[in-house]
Amino acid sequence: MDLKNTLRMLGFDVVSTASMGKDAIKKIGKTNPDLILMDITLKGELDGIETVEIIKKQFDIPVIYLTAHSDEKTFERAKLTEPYGFITKPINYDGLKSTIEMGIYKHGLDKKSKEREKKFQLLYQDAPLPYQSLNESGHIIEVNQAWLDSLGYSRDEVIGKWFGDFLKTPARKFRENFPKFKAKGEIRNIEFEMKCSDGSTIDVEFNGRISYDEKGHFQRTHCIFQDITERKKMEKKLQFQANILKNVRDCIVVYDLQGKIIYWNEGAEKVYGYSKEEIIGQSVEKIYPDKNSNQLKHYIELMIELEEYNGKMECKRKDGSKLVVTIREALMHDANGNITGIIGIFHDITENFEKPYVFWFF
Repeated sequence: MDLKNTLRMLGFDVVSTASMGKDAIKKIGKTNPDLILMDITLKGELDGIETVEIIKKQFDIPVIYLTAHSDEKTFERAKLTEPYGFITKPINYDGLKSTIEMGIYKHGLDKKSKEREKKFQLLYQDAPLPYQSLNESGHIIEVNQAWLDSLGYSRDEVIGKWFGDFLKTPARKFRENFPKFKAKGEIRNIEFEMKCSDGSTIDVEFNGRISYDEKGHFQRTHCIFQDITERKKMEKKLQFQANILKNVRDCIVVYDLQGKIIYWNEGAEKVYGYSKEEIIGQSVEKIYPDKNSNQLKHYIELMIELEEYNGKMECKRKDGSKLVVTIREALMHDANGNITGIIGIFHDITENFEKPYVFWFF
């Protein structure tokens, strides 16, 4: 009663008191207090610590213990319930108000932090991109549903496992680079080949950051990845095609619908004398003598109508000399079927052609 009166004098509203744990739990459900002062020693079957364990499961209310016990075992039991403070008996009323106000304040901060964490959880769980979080040793502590869907695992198969176990590429790469990630604090466009649950693999590209506590200590990683399997296949295909074009002895020239050269292989460099750096972006008129812009425009329009051309042509080298070539030209299309340019294959027949002729069809 003395404590109750003192609390009221300090400006607090004491909504209820109880001497037994069961009664306290019932009254808390009805009064919903902002804070609970819990004596560790209570009447009845439950002591104060056991009562708080039940309260924490049912309510989100901060607890401060009142205790005359100083033994280590009791103190450790009480700490496990995560109280917001301890007030030892006999009570020092001078510090009572500040202890209670600090407990309410800290609980408010914790509540806001939990709300932010909940929003964050909802955000990454519903995110369309796969998300993962690793601890300081590289073990997975969280993934979202998109991550599980991409690789085909269940959450139980993933949480707590070392990330390197999910890599098809040597785990040594991850083991060597993870310390660099932790030191730098972020990664950009890091590629891995990851193993799916069915034994297949996908190529992925990671971007991520590391979160730190208020003292600057590592907390966890936050990473997302994109499935770049199709992109990698296309890159390999394009590289394969580029190698073929590069090593073809004939000249291969590609120009857009405005007549600007956009591709020039080594065969064309050797025959015409222009390097790629000199010719890319220039008009194809450079290698076609006696052909002005209007004629070129008309020729491109005719190519679009006919779709291909086969014949012989007189061309011009960088040094001004003439050469005769056989030419096979066809339209080039993008993935949507739109015409984007003209690709031509030229074969130098100058030595076998005593008198050059030019064949044009307009």
